[in-house]
Amino acid sequence: MAMLDVITYEGNHDVLVYRYPHTEFNTMSQLIVHESQEAVFFKNGQMLDSFGPGKYTLRTENIPLLGKLINLPTGGESPFRCEVYFINKTLALNYKWGTTSRTRVMDNQFHLLLEIAANGTIGLKVTNPRMLLSRIVGTEMELTAERCLEYFRENVSAKVKEYLASVMRRPEMNFLLLEMYLNDFSAAVKEMLREIFNDVGVDIYNFVIGMINIPEEQYAVITEGQRALQKAQYAKQLKRIEAEGDAESSVIRAGGRAKSRETEGYNWADEQVSEITRMYAANPGNVQNPVGMLAQAPMALAFGTMLKNGMEPAMDRQFSNAPRAFSEEKPMSTPLADVGTEHSEKNVNSGRAENNVPEKDAAYEDPVMVLTKLKKLLDAGLIPQDAYDRKMQEILDRM
Repeated sequence: MAMLDVITYEGNHDVLVYRYPHTEFNTMSQLIVHESQEAVFFKNGQMLDSFGPGKYTLRTENIPLLGKLINLPTGGESPFRCEVYFINKTLALNYKWGTTSRTRVMDNQFHLLLEIAANGTIGLKVTNPRMLLSRIVGTEMELTAERCLEYFRENVSAKVKEYLASVMRRPEMNFLLLEMYLNDFSAAVKEMLREIFNDVGVDIYNFVIGMINIPEEQYAVITEGQRALQKAQYAKQLKRIEAEGDAESSVIRAGGRAKSRETEGYNWADEQVSEITRMYAANPGNVQNPVGMLAQAPMALAFGTMLKNGMEPAMDRQFSNAPRAFSEEKPMSTPLADVGTEHSEKNVNSGRAENNVPEKDAAYEDPVMVLTKLKKLLDAGLIPQDAYDRKMQEILDRM
């Protein structure tokens, strides 16, 4: 076989390691190593001399390990046999990878067992040619980036599935959010894989998770559930808006009523006392006995005032002002004779006698004021309940 005068790289750009096809050389041969390349001489399976970028004339001086192994004479042209490997140290980009199988993970939000797969691209770069030659290449003619990746495909798949499973265990994570964090996931898995690749003299230049997917039928279930959840949230929000609108309308209506009362000269307390009085007047017994009804009118007014005074402490707030038209400080003193022309003084007095209504004298005290004072004393804790009940009964008996 003729000895070659020039030894140079003849592989493609995607080849990481290329073994020169000829093995017969002499000490005057020319070795050409291109940029981002390294040439390594092998003899009997041993890695010997190596050369970086440049043009070299082979002599015993620059191949001392090879020369010593085969006893090359110094000077002159001497034939020898060896193997030459060229290692391409440029970046090998955009090589595709994918998980070899699906991994099962639980989606915490939708409570579904999903079968997740992922794929993407990877870029490789040789950083330690001797380590790569000794651990992977062996006696192969060449090692492409694709072939190199095949050695690690299971590792890539396992690390990606392991990482995605751990991410999906987070309470705040669900499948629909995964694509928002692909860059973060890619960086994390790259660091997990870097040690494995570095162990054979190769570094990961870039690692990208391009897509995470599940079967179509599982995706349909998730999207339907998401739509149902969005509808429920929308309905809830709509109800809240309606409730706020109703409350605001109630406030506006209440403000209008208050303004109307203000204009007409009464307030809420007046309305309550008036309502109690109307209910009292509608009683059939009182209709048949108007004199008795008028005699007991102060009690009805007192009850209305007691209602107001009794509810304020229970609600821990003053929910009405003092009545304007039915003031506690202005007891009813209209003479019974003025009520109507159909009843005479004699009939009124007779009605008082029949209903045991005492004549008003100097010692007479208005029952409304008495009952009001009693109620205030009870609320203040100054008198016991039984004393209050007893005194109130006495007043009622006198009326």
